[in-house]
Amino acid sequence: MIIYTPLIRTIMSTSTNTSDIRALRKKILDLAIPAMIANISSTILQLVDTMMVGHLGSYYIAAMGVAGMAAWIEFPFAMGITIGTTAIVARHVGREEYDVAKKIADQGIFLGFFIGLAMFSTLFVIRHQFLRLLGTTDITHPFAHQYFVIYTSSFPALMSSMALYGALRGAGDTKTPMKLTLLSNSLNIFLDYALIFGKFGFPKMGVAGAAFASAFSIFVSYAIVMILYDHGKLVIGGRMKFVLDVTSQKRILRVGIPALIERLVNNGFMMMYNSMVAHLGEIPYAAHYIGLRIESVSYMPGMGFSIASTTLVGQNLGRKDIDSAERAAHESAKMGMLFMGIMGLIMILFPQYLAYPFLNPADPHASEVIYLASWYLRIVGISEAPLAAIFVYAGGLRGAGDTVSPIYITAINKALFRVLPTYIFCYVMGIGVIGAWIAMSLETFTAAISYYLKFKTKSWAYIEV
Repeated sequence: MIIYTPLIRTIMSTSTNTSDIRALRKKILDLAIPAMIANISSTILQLVDTMMVGHLGSYYIAAMGVAGMAAWIEFPFAMGITIGTTAIVARHVGREEYDVAKKIADQGIFLGFFIGLAMFSTLFVIRHQFLRLLGTTDITHPFAHQYFVIYTSSFPALMSSMALYGALRGAGDTKTPMKLTLLSNSLNIFLDYALIFGKFGFPKMGVAGAAFASAFSIFVSYAIVMILYDHGKLVIGGRMKFVLDVTSQKRILRVGIPALIERLVNNGFMMMYNSMVAHLGEIPYAAHYIGLRIESVSYMPGMGFSIASTTLVGQNLGRKDIDSAERAAHESAKMGMLFMGIMGLIMILFPQYLAYPFLNPADPHASEVIYLASWYLRIVGISEAPLAAIFVYAGGLRGAGDTVSPIYITAINKALFRVLPTYIFCYVMGIGVIGAWIAMSLETFTAAISYYLKFKTKSWAYIEV
């Protein structure tokens, strides 16, 4: 708390005049709100997915939870390419070098597609062993396998579109990704209902239907955004040149590979953490998964302000305006902590009401799952404001091209303050799944302090991308 207090005081202070602060806040909101809407839409989709599958039974939720966790192996690779593309595009847009920004976007799109294809091929070969490693049981494995295979087939389109969305956000356009995300998610929800339950003449596919709906929607939105980009209808874009530009790809990877490593480190520790939770049993894991899905709604403001921080830090550094870059990050952190703090309070006050819609009341395990999920929400609700600080300051570092520091911050905090305490609380002290959630909340506070202290050094302001 000795360090956390100056963190609050620093980001809540305003050292510039009122008109400058208002202009900055407007700029932040112009970037953050469309990103927030897109993220909220995606979260609503995940919630709808979970609620629909939840009405099939608790074991189906557990199966989808493990399969979804396994499918997230692509996320570090996608984020590595996306972060590298975003940071470099933002820097060149800040310098008004739009042709170079477009070249970087092209190469990010190519990298995303081919790495996604390689990942799908590899995961298909090891799918059974991988899912078993993550905790599927004889009951949940067949359903998890169906979901995993269908969903991972979308990796080439998903990773390529993420790189393009990152380029657009780096150029200051968060509205186009929002519109396409809304379209994709609306289609996904319709297909979820049709395919999970067999409505409107579609076959009843259960968990496999949820996966097919997601994959098909990703392909549709990818086709649309690529047509718009290739026809020059976006803030950057134009006829794509299918030429390998080694220099541009090296620049993306120089920023992106450390980001990839950080995400791999994060996911590795998260898989350890989730595997420990999964081995506590299907009921605790179902409660964990439902709680996580509900909590993910609160991530959306933080992620929106993180994108604003990334864009504004990158563009201001392109203009060689370090002070404006720093102010943008601090102001984004202040706004993000306010929004996420309010959402955390709602989670603490009304946990049962938030958890109830995710289960069929006829399920014999429903009351136990709701009880545990309510405790998840109470425990993590207190750490939502510092989680916003993590999002925003990490976003600011990414915008500056500093993707190395987060590796150390993530590894130290996840190992010492999440995974180790979870093992001690759950398996040594016998607290059970509640102990895992206490460890999660503890690590959020320590990571927020770590990111704040790193950002305060300003070493990120002198990195060349």
